[in-house]
Amino acid sequence: MRIALLLVVILIGGIASLASVAAETCGDNVCDPGETCSSCPADCGACPDPCATITCEDSKLTCPDKYVASCPNTCSEGKCGSCVPSCEGHQLVAHCGDNVCDANEGHNSCPQDCPDPCATITCEDSKLTCPDDFVASCSNTCSNGVCSSCPPDCKDHQKKAFCGDNLCDSGETKESCPIDCGDPDYCGDGKCNGEETANTCPKDCGEPTTVCGDNLCDSGETKENCPTDCKAMICGDNVCDPGENCLQDCPNKCGDNVCDDGEKTSCPGDCGICGNNFCDPGEESTCPGDCNTCGNNICDPGEKTNCPGDCRGGEPYCGDGKCNGEETKESCHDDCGEPFCGN
Repeated sequence: MRIALLLVVILIGGIASLASVAAETCGDNVCDPGETCSSCPADCGACPDPCATITCEDSKLTCPDKYVASCPNTCSEGKCGSCVPSCEGHQLVAHCGDNVCDANEGHNSCPQDCPDPCATITCEDSKLTCPDDFVASCSNTCSNGVCSSCPPDCKDHQKKAFCGDNLCDSGETKESCPIDCGDPDYCGDGKCNGEETANTCPKDCGEPTTVCGDNLCDSGETKENCPTDCKAMICGDNVCDPGENCLQDCPNKCGDNVCDDGEKTSCPGDCGICGNNFCDPGEESTCPGDCNTCGNNICDPGEKTNCPGDCRGGEPYCGDGKCNGEETKESCHDDCGEPFCGN
């Protein structure tokens, strides 16, 4: 009995389930519960378009040449896309005034784009020490960021000629300056002869030509750029190199205030200048015009006994080693010292 009742219940439940399944079948033109427009558009109808109420705006972009490029955006599943506009053909054309100093522009042609390259540059003056020790100069200027290089002019500042400089200069003769013009062949006679060379007498032999390898350390040559001519100076090697200040190698050196043998005509700085009215060391036998001039009120060497008028017996006199009486630097530099500018 119980078994029969159970079978009846199962049968009734199965029939009900089949009826329910039949009732929710898509395609029966009935939009049953659980069916939607997405799962069963045949029964529930098509779903509404999510983009139907959406309007997508175009993407826009201002190109370098100020042109505004654009492209349309579309809606998909209720969302707008994002396209990228193209600026092809609308790139910036270089021109003066675009705040870019282009390759074909410069400060002179486009100052608003290209600043002055010389604005922060200060050019130093060119300087040159002339033969008379005057320092000549000229002003350099800046152009395109580069300083010029002007040559200073020493035209009016050459070495002053004087009697005793071993040059028979214009205005000097054998009579007025025998120390320079006395020999038959002298520097300044227009002939390069005797022992004259371009280095010792450029006035007759022309300016010297600097040649590395001629065994002469010429002006402009150094031991770095011409070691064959300008060897390293070594004091004590018994070689008096150019510019060497070594008494052991250069005992007779012009400029040491000693009138050595052979310097009487070649070194007026050590042996005095004939013609300056002062009997300098070394001039006793070479310059009678300056030395032993009785009657010049100067007691020159050798005049104490043979020129009492200049040496005045025991009275003070110029040359007694004392600056006294009416003596001044101008009238007796032997006792009172050399006169100088500004004293």
